[in-house]
This record gives sequence, structure tokens and C-alpha cells, in this order.
Amino acid sequence: MHCRLVTWNIHSCVGTDGAYDPGRTAEVLRGLDADIIGLQEVDWRTPPFDGMDQLTLMAQRLAMTPVAGPNLRDHRGEYGNGLLTRLEVREVRRVHLAHDASEPRGAIDALLTRDGHRLRVLVTHLGLRRRERRLQAQAIRAAVERGADAVVLLADLNEWMPGLLVGDILAPEP
Repeated sequence: MHCRLVTWNIHSCVGTDGAYDPGRTAEVLRGLDADIIGLQEVDWRTPPFDGMDQLTLMAQRLAMTPVAGPNLRDHRGEYGNGLLTRLEVREVRRVHLAHDASEPRGAIDALLTRDGHRLRVLVTHLGLRRRERRLQAQAIRAAVERGADAVVLLADLNEWMPGLLVGDILAPEP
């Protein structure tokens, strides 16, 4: 199966110019022409844009299926991860990754299919502290169910030495 994948921390759809513009974010994603998009920092707390939340707007403009994965819920709304896909969504689970008193974290774990092929896609945004990231990586590895032809992690790892963390996720079982 051939798929184009993108992962992007959209920072609540606020660009480097400080402008809040989910439409602009959707247009950049359209230009990438991806089949599967993992988003971090999707913000359902922001005002609607063209009458829609960020994930719904992007899904509609890109003709993709959205899967919401909010991790933070407060009086203003929700905030977290999102998945957009052109593949068929067969199953979705949420993986809890919060650790101690840190910011709530989680992952979307989706089983997608195309032409009889099964692809497990995880979308997440790991914590800021190294120990927290290592524990989150181990939790992701433990949560991944077998039975897919391939597994893909779309993430903001918050890791400046990714080889260390990737080994925690991809290392074979002892």
C-alpha cells in the first residue's frame, strides 16, 4: 500500500506571523496532498472559523475523515490531537499517556484500511521532560496491537535526540 503521510504541530492554527487562520493551515495541507495527516495542538477552544472548529474545517476542505483526540478539557473546551484520513477508518482507540502532574497527553490509535491492507496509525504529542517522553514511548509500544500490515507513528516527539526515543518505541520485545 502506498500512502503519503504528514505530521504537523499546527500550534492552534496560529502562524509565525501571529495570525489565527485555520483556512491557511488547511490550504498548506492541501498542497501536501497527503492520504493521512496527524495533527498536534488542535484547539477546539478557539472561536469557530467559517462556523466550524479547526479539525472539522480541515476535514471538510480536504475531503477527509476526521478523528478527534482531545487530551485537555477545561471550561473553554478541548485541545489535543487530530487525525485526517482518506483511508477507511475501521477502529479507533484512545491511549492515555499522562504522567504524574504533567500536562494531559494521549494518542489516537486508529486502524485504517485500503485495498485489503491494514495500517495502524498513532497520532500523539509527547511531553517536555525526557523521563516523561520515555515512559510515554514505552506506553505507546505496549498499547500497539498487532494484526496490521504496518504501524506508523505521526508525532511531535519533543525530542532533540530522536534516536534515543525511537529505540524505546521500536525495540523488539525482550
